Amino acid sequence: DVKQYWRELNDFAKTLPAGLHALVGKVLMADQKRFVYLPLTTSKSFARRCGILEATLKLTQMAATSAPIMGLDRNITVTAAILYYVGYTQCIDDAFMGTADDILVGAGVSGYTMVLEKARELMASGDKAIVESLNEQDVKCVLHILLSRYRGISAAIPEATLLRHLDAVVMDTDLMAKVASDIMPGKAGYVNGLGYVYNRGQ
Repeated sequence: DVKQYWRELNDFAKTLPAGLHALVGKVLMADQKRFVYLPLTTSKSFARRCGILEATLKLTQMAATSAPIMGLDRNITVTAAILYYVGYTQCIDDAFMGTADDILVGAGVSGYTMVLEKARELMASGDKAIVESLNEQDVKCVLHILLSRYRGISAAIPEATLLRHLDAVVMDTDLMAKVASDIMPGKAGYVNGLGYVYNRGQ
């Protein structure tokens, strides 16, 4: 349910400090329709309507639970989780096809650019409460997490490593479940990069 997903995601955002809450809101509301409507990918994980929103909520739920267990900064982790897939709004068009940005830029860099732009707008807004709350170091950590989702860029903080692995769980689990649902019970299918997937018939 789209409204429920959006409501739950906003509930997580409300737990953040004022500055990070404002940043999340400003980024998501810049293109809310695409964020809640578009699929995450064109043919793999969450390749369905509202896929970006659904994947974001699942990643955020796991991140909010995992960060305290691992002794990490919950605010940075949750903020980055909410914004982790926002770049995909620039990588898929309204016909659910890949865009030039998907090939030339990528979702991570697109997300980084979107968040950096909105962070600068907030810092220049003159809203004293927001400016004082929006810690520059926290913003840099969030931006690093968005960029370091790619294996070519090393994760320099533990929160980035956590989200990189949770992202793999979210993406791979959804893809495996999708493939399994298309296989006859008791049979197996093959997924590039993951190997064989078995439908146990439940």
